[in-house]
Amino acid sequence: MSRLRITNDQGNPFTNGRVEINGTPAVLCDLRIEVEEIEMPTGGRYVPDPSWVFVDSHDHFHATSLEDDKPYPTLVRQSKGDGFIDGEETFVHWFECRICAEHIEPKTMLIDGGNWRRVEPGPMSWFAEVMVSPFEIDNFGGADLVSFRAKIHAKSEVFGIATVHARSGGNMLHLHGNGPIGRRNIA
Repeated sequence: MSRLRITNDQGNPFTNGRVEINGTPAVLCDLRIEVEEIEMPTGGRYVPDPSWVFVDSHDHFHATSLEDDKPYPTLVRQSKGDGFIDGEETFVHWFECRICAEHIEPKTMLIDGGNWRRVEPGPMSWFAEVMVSPFEIDNFGGADLVSFRAKIHAKSEVFGIATVHARSGGNMLHLHGNGPIGRRNIA
């Protein structure tokens, strides 16, 4: 799990930041953002086979180059829309000879997936502790959804929807994020 604690402009933990809860001024005492990291095995990956050599029907020579960024210098990758799945367009990809446009299938090889893993960001959660005026505390009952907005630096703020999880100390609210937290630059 990756944890981020929002700090002020001097890099210190956030205290006395400007906050609004449903438009009501409050004081931010603590803001934590946690992102679960999920390790994903890739199941392997395909790479160009360095031994691949091919001569097309027009006697044009093709082979795998040792240059990683251009493994097939005599071919051009083509693609076209192939339909839609779940509202997103899908594509078909292939290679053609740069001279005659003949369809070519370069040979690839599978590298063992046991050695290839990637970390993906998983579910994000955020929590805030804010102090409100004792006269305003009754406006925030348990399990209410509230609009949360906090200026975190001179030129940026975070915002989102939170659930009032608990009230303590007379005027302290413990908020749990109810969805993602946004961040934007401000003038």
